[in-house]
Amino acid sequence: MTNVGVGQSSDMMENLEISENANVANSDLEDEEEEHNDDFTVTLKQPIDLDDLCNEKGCSFEVELDEEGYSEEQNNYFNPDDVYRNLDDSCLQADDTDETSYDYLISKSTDLSDGQGLVFKQVLKQGSGTVVPPSAYVTFHYNAYMEMSDEPFDSTYMRNRSERKRLGTGGLLPGLELGLATMKKGEEARFIVRPEMAYGKLGAPPRVMPNTTILFKVTLCNYVDYSQAEDFDNIPETERGKVSFDQLLVAVNANREAASELMKEKRTFEAKKRYKKAVRLLENCRLQNEEEEKRQKAVLLKLYTNLCIASNQLGEFKQAITFSRLALGYDPGNTKALYALGKAKLNLGDFVEARTVLVRAQHLQPGNADIVNLLRKLDQQQKAIELDEKELYRRMMGRNSASQPAKSFSTTPTESSTFQEMKAKLV
Repeated sequence: MTNVGVGQSSDMMENLEISENANVANSDLEDEEEEHNDDFTVTLKQPIDLDDLCNEKGCSFEVELDEEGYSEEQNNYFNPDDVYRNLDDSCLQADDTDETSYDYLISKSTDLSDGQGLVFKQVLKQGSGTVVPPSAYVTFHYNAYMEMSDEPFDSTYMRNRSERKRLGTGGLLPGLELGLATMKKGEEARFIVRPEMAYGKLGAPPRVMPNTTILFKVTLCNYVDYSQAEDFDNIPETERGKVSFDQLLVAVNANREAASELMKEKRTFEAKKRYKKAVRLLENCRLQNEEEEKRQKAVLLKLYTNLCIASNQLGEFKQAITFSRLALGYDPGNTKALYALGKAKLNLGDFVEARTVLVRAQHLQPGNADIVNLLRKLDQQQKAIELDEKELYRRMMGRNSASQPAKSFSTTPTESSTFQEMKAKLV
């Protein structure tokens, strides 16, 4: 597969090199091919001498490429129903014209490659906000097509997960990266990328033919700019004390926003690390006045609340309790923190405390459906445990009565409080 580096000039693009660890739009394409373990064979135009091949001199040869073989191979990687749902007839012959489909689409597109005719863009749906910043992490979906084929040869939609890459690190095809760098959140666009900015002269057998122009249909789901947080990370420890609170808060918010995006993507462990990093920055900062202290506490409240939510999702209930109490120390009436605390207590089996906390939260927000549902779950679990205890006691009494005379329900000094409670419930 073709390994293309980001930031190469157009002249350098003409001399693409082949690497065993090449990228095909992204690493998932290569992973899927490895899973299939399909042998890929080619036919040589001319026979070769094995002696020449084995000696130091070596030999050169040309490959006879079977274009039909490519189209047959590419359909084997995805579920046929998924392929059908992602068909795009814009890659087929243009109607009522002698132009090819790509020529027709290019006539309605904008050249992004400074007039070199290498990458073209057509906006299908307008986005909102600002254009993606350099070095941002982008989350996007795409389908990739070859001309005269309405079936995608690669697709995040058919893998049921979006792609997440950082711009400027070489993890994307140059043409696709150039296109993404022009997009806004929520924007949908079509990019036509020439081989020089895609898979090069050799393509990516068996799924991409040599010298192939690719059509990418891309939706930018979101982006996060980590640059401000990373700029702060690059400041030596000895110099950080000189940074103003406003500058520090920019780095804190960058980490917090990054963590929020990771939470949306269900990458909770990574999100929690980002939240904790933001907390450390705030806890170690030097405050100049009461106003800065007030702003610090407001952000810490949000971070601790998010940390207790993340901890619950990871099953780290004791940590969730710690973070909940820290949040409640800043705002005793914070319902999100109360809910998270009640949830953690419930999962640890502390039903009494869980009910106390959740009733308190419900009093603050009577119409909160999440709180109502968690209280209902608490009731169900308590009833289930009571029934299990009764059944356990019934079996214990059944075995005792079969071997010895029945005893009264009087409490003896050797009986545990739990056993006494079980007997009391039965009575």
